[in-house]
Amino acid sequence: MSMLLATLGAGLAKQILPGIVGRLKGGKGKVLEQVAEVALEVTGLAPDSDADRVLEALQADPAAYAKVQQQATDIALAEIEAQTRAIEIAAEDRADARDMHQGGTGRTAGLLSASAVFLALLCLAAVVYMALEGIEIPGPMWGMLTVMLGLTGQVFNFHFGSSAGSKNKDKMIRG
Repeated sequence: MSMLLATLGAGLAKQILPGIVGRLKGGKGKVLEQVAEVALEVTGLAPDSDADRVLEALQADPAAYAKVQQQATDIALAEIEAQTRAIEIAAEDRADARDMHQGGTGRTAGLLSASAVFLALLCLAAVVYMALEGIEIPGPMWGMLTVMLGLTGQVFNFHFGSSAGSKNKDKMIRG
């Protein structure tokens, strides 16, 4: 049933919400289903109706069309607000982590960061040594090296930010 509603909602959304649905990220399917449910409720049509039939019924009744368009807009805006809030929470979390780092507990974070980088370099040195000595490098050693290099990347992301775009987005959200 939900796949049918999502398909119906996708067909209706092109007409009822042009330009809005395309801006939705993760919750698009849920929004399309809700739009379809509203349109079916307002028109009184069966859930297995196709988008063209529902759209014809809505276009025949301007008040019904306006009602569906208003409710569909409210649904889409609620989803956009939820997505925006999720982005704000993630930005606040990153800001809190950076503030904690700068607020006096930086020694611990610095020590942990240095340890992670040291261990990654130690793993890399062990692999290079084994390769130069002709010793077969066991699979788990490659896994450990990969994990340690990934951890080193996270350390650099923590200290310097993951990207310029991420920093700009954080600044924009904070105002």
